[in-house]
This record gives sequence, structure tokens and C-alpha cells, in this order.
Amino acid sequence: MSPRGGYTRHDVNARGPLRGKASRGGLVYDESLHRGSTKRPRITPSRHDLNFRRKTSPRRKVTIVVVVVIALVLLGLIGDVTLNFGKIHKGVSLEGIDLGGMTRADAAIVLEEQLNPVINSAFVDLFASEQLKSEGTGEATVELTGASTSYDVDEENQGNHSWQISPATVNATIDGAALAEEAYAVGRGGDFFFGRLKANTFGVEVGGFLTYEPAQLETLETLLSNAIGWQVENSNISFEDGSFIAVRGQEGYGVEHGSFVAQLDCAFLGSDRTVVVPMVSIPLVINDATAIEVAVFAQTAIEQPVTLSYEEEDLWTLNSGDLGSWITTSIVGEGDEAELVPHVAEDKLEEGIRSIIGDRDPGIQPQSARFEIVDDQPTVVASTEGSGIDYAQVTADLNAVLFLADEAAADEAAKRHVALTIMTLEPSVSTTQANEMHITEKIMSYTTEYPLASNAKIANVHLAADLLDNSLIEPGGVWSFNDTAGECTVERGFQKATAIVGGEYVDEIGGGICQVATTVYNAVFDSGLPIVERANHGFYLLAYPAGRDAAISWRVLDLKFENDTENWILLTMSYTGTTVTCTLWGTNPGYRVESEDTGFTDRTDYKTKWVNNPELAKGEERLKQTGVRGRTIVVTRYVYNSEGELLRKADFRSVYEPETEIIEVGTKGDGA
Repeated sequence: MSPRGGYTRHDVNARGPLRGKASRGGLVYDESLHRGSTKRPRITPSRHDLNFRRKTSPRRKVTIVVVVVIALVLLGLIGDVTLNFGKIHKGVSLEGIDLGGMTRADAAIVLEEQLNPVINSAFVDLFASEQLKSEGTGEATVELTGASTSYDVDEENQGNHSWQISPATVNATIDGAALAEEAYAVGRGGDFFFGRLKANTFGVEVGGFLTYEPAQLETLETLLSNAIGWQVENSNISFEDGSFIAVRGQEGYGVEHGSFVAQLDCAFLGSDRTVVVPMVSIPLVINDATAIEVAVFAQTAIEQPVTLSYEEEDLWTLNSGDLGSWITTSIVGEGDEAELVPHVAEDKLEEGIRSIIGDRDPGIQPQSARFEIVDDQPTVVASTEGSGIDYAQVTADLNAVLFLADEAAADEAAKRHVALTIMTLEPSVSTTQANEMHITEKIMSYTTEYPLASNAKIANVHLAADLLDNSLIEPGGVWSFNDTAGECTVERGFQKATAIVGGEYVDEIGGGICQVATTVYNAVFDSGLPIVERANHGFYLLAYPAGRDAAISWRVLDLKFENDTENWILLTMSYTGTTVTCTLWGTNPGYRVESEDTGFTDRTDYKTKWVNNPELAKGEERLKQTGVRGRTIVVTRYVYNSEGELLRKADFRSVYEPETEIIEVGTKGDGA
């Protein structure tokens, strides 16, 4: 054993490559460097030691593992993306329907086929509170099961705590394409990794949602808000005893739209067919402080009199009592930008001034140019001018005097003077303008029949047709049945006739006008013009083509269509004692229309309801209304241009609810 650190000198000739070096146990040192040095020899591993392995650091091991894992994940994602390319991810379902591996088009078809029957068979009970839900039906149950149902709340039903609705009440449907897009989006957005991981591991259930007819849903929410809560009453001003005062406002309490729709989705699609109507406070748009400011402003505006001249001669003075009685208010703007604006009402001004000036106004109204059909050809009847006071201009002038804030006109306003001048009144449509409308030929015509109608219905049909006759629709304009015909009231000559209300056939003012709407709808349908809004009746009516009827209800259901041609369109109505006809005139765009329908599907069973009748002997029963099963039909319209190219395709879906069987039960002699 060597005294030098325990190393043994080897024969330098024994190992050629290690000449001049000593080694032990595979460690070598350079003896030449060691001689005469006090430093420890530098020891290095031998390249020839087969037992030596370079040791790897823990950090390097972790890095290798991470790289391997990432590579495996990337390979897995690539495989996952490839496997699910263009399809809904495996493991994705909606309302219990497995959509994994389907294309969006296939999924849309499956969803509509499987979910629409579920919806159409559903009647949903609405409750005002959880307590009433737990107790049952509340004070009374009002059936709201008709697309054309009148939703006015009368005093007898005010305060009812439960209602029952059908899909037709709000025209609830499944939009398969939209739901398929929701399912397809899983794992394709911000959830690219975790969404796919969850779908593969646990599965992903996408929430289903329905589409509703906005007008019908709004009407239902209004009904519920009126019955459970109350409408907001914004602060305003009132003219009383010669002065303006502020009228205190009251916050409203109504249906919370978003939550209500979400709960309806769950009820129509799920097993629990009940909804507790969510309510929320509705804040004032105009508060009391604003109304006080406006009242002071309006009072200041009328404190000084206004001179009213006629033919350049000052004849009358309008005092604060006259001026104040003609002023009304409007809310201009929305949200924080809303303002309460006082202004002169033209109808009140005209009535007031006529009572002051008497017969000095000749009041000869202008007559606009109109069209008459002669030998099945539209011809123009010339317009005529009128003569009288232009009350629209007088209203604008008085508004400027009272409320003008523009400094440039301040001096003129300070004169407090308004002139009444007899002038020529121009018609709204001149003969020249009518001739330039290019209304020269028939576009389409359609006739419906009512051979067994009552005299009241016939009168309503004729009156509604007269109100619609000679309607003009400008290029790009939208025609509305309700805007054109107006409300059906006794004062306007409408009578009570059979209508569908609350799931029953009853007599109602204006009953029968849907015959006119259906006639117009079919003329427009066959013309190829775009149909903007249309609703079917609550019940299927044999008198009309399947799925091609149109229901009308003032402020609830409307019929609208668009003139997408380059020229004006004239709508005319004509009738006999048993038929009504709608004809569209203009410059024929050459549209060709084809249509097909699905036939009736989803035939849902009807209910039976018993009602007391004190005029029948006790225990006696009488059938008041025959029950009819509900049904659904989809009519698809294809519109082609003159070159045969498809311009538009639209589906018109009609859900006809079951007609409840109503049996009257006699209660005569029950101690009433």
C-alpha cells in the first residue's frame, strides 16, 4: 500500500495509454502533476470503467416526464379532433338524447323529432307563489290555451292565482338547428381541452331551450303582471283648476322576463310541469322630482297669453286655461336619457280652436289620389286639393311659442303670436305621384268562403275588408293588418260574433275578422312576398287550407308582410254575401311559388271539463263543445325568381291545441 494517499503505482509499461499515470479502482491521477505539489491530485473518472454511469438530475427527469406527457396529450387531442371532426363530440347529450358523433344537421332533425312531441303534449301550470303551488290550484284556474286567445283580465278573474297554458299559448317550439349548434360548441371554444376531457370522461349534458313567439309571450307576461302585480305609473303632470301639478309615480311589479323564459323551458321539456312566476320591481323611468320640474316649466310657458290672428287680424286671446288644456306629455328617450317633454296635442288644439273661431274655417279636406279597378285593371282617380286651416302647422307654431329654447327664435317666440290662415291643403298622394307608382297589373288574388256565417260575422267581415281596401305599400315597406284596420270596437260598427277565446268558442266584438286576415295571408303567400308576422288560430278550422290560416287579435296577434319589389303595391278587398277576396296589384315581380307540408302530426288528446248550468235539471248533462285532438303541421314555401333561382325558403309551423270537451251539468234547484 503506497504512502501516497493509498494509491498503488502501476507499471507504466503495463498500460500504454496510461503511461506516466497511476490508477486504482478505475481512478487515475497524473503523477507528473503531483510531484512536488502540496495540492491534492485531480481525480477524474476513467473512460474505460464500464461500471461508471453519468447520474441524471431530478429536474432533468421531471422535464423528460413533462415532455412525454405533453406529447401524449397532443397526440390524444389530435386523435380526438380527428375522430370528432365536423361532428358533435362523443359524450355530448341534450335533454337525455345522445348526440355524440352526429353532424349538426342530423342532430337538428333528431332533436325536433324527439322533443317537439314532448312539448306539444305539455300543459304547464303557472302559480303566483310557492305557497299556492304547494296548496294546489289557488283560487281559480284560468285556461290560456289558444294562440288567438284574448288575454284581457276582467274583475271576476282579477287575483286568480294559477293559470294553465299550452305550447300554442306562446307558440313554443324547438329550434333544432340552434340546439345542435349549442351541442356542437362543446370543446370548440374556451373549453377546448377541458370540455373534450369532460365529454370523454363523464359526458356533457347541454341544457335545452325553446323559441317563443315574442308578441304572444309578451301578452302572457302582461296578463300575469296585471293579475299578480301592477303596471309602472311614471310620474307625470296634470292640468287642474288652471295650474299644472306633478302627479306622483308608482313603481311597477311585473314578470322577470329572463327567469320566466328559463323556467318555461324547464317546464315544457321536463317532468315538472309547474312554474312559480318570477316577479321583480319595475323602476320608474320618470320620477317625482322630474315631474315637479316639468310642471313648473309648463306653468311658466302658459302664464302669458297668446294672440290668435285670423287673416292678418288679431281676433282672439288664448289664456292659460286654453293653453294648458291643450298640453300633453311624452317620454322621449330611454333609460337614463329619458325625458318628460310637454307639448301641444294637435287633436286637442284643433278641437279647441274650432270651438273658438266657429265657421270661419271652411274645413274642406283634400282628397288623395286613389285607385279603382275597372275591367280588372287598376286606374287612377285624380286627387283634389282642399281648403282650410293647417292645424299641424298651427300646432308646430304654438309649440315654438311656448317651449322653444332656441335663442335664434327667442324674439319671435316672445311675441306670443300664432296666425290662422286659410290656405290650400295639398293631398297626401297627388295624381302625379299615383301614376308614378307603376301599379298597372294584377300580382295575385285569393278568395275564401263563409257560406254558413251569421249576419254579425258577415257585417264584421265586410267592415274589416272596407278598412283594408285600397292599402298602399311602398317599396321596402311593411303592411300591418292591425295598423291598417285598427281596433274592433262597437263605436266603429263591429258586432259580437263567434271567436276563439280561452280555449272555447264564444261571442266577441269583431268575431270573424280572422276570415279577412286569412284571405290576405293566402294572397300574400301565393304572391311570394316576404311574410313578416303571422300566427295560426288556437283551433284548426276546416274552412281554411291546412296550416294556412291567420289569426288576428288587437295588440296581440298581427299579420304583416313586406313589399320587397321596386314599385308600389296596392291591396284591394272585395266581397259578396258568402265570399271575401284579396287582390294585390302593382308591377308583377315574376315570383314563382311552390309549397309542401308535413301533414298533421303530434295528435295530442283533449281534456274534458264539466261546468255547472243552473238552467238544466239537477244531474242532467249536456254536451256544450265537442272535444277535438290537437295537431301540428309545417308548411314550407319556396319562392323562385323569374330566372328560376331560389330567393327564399320559409317554414310556417302551426300548432293547433286540443279543443276541450265541455259538458254542462245541471244544478237547477240547488238552493240558489
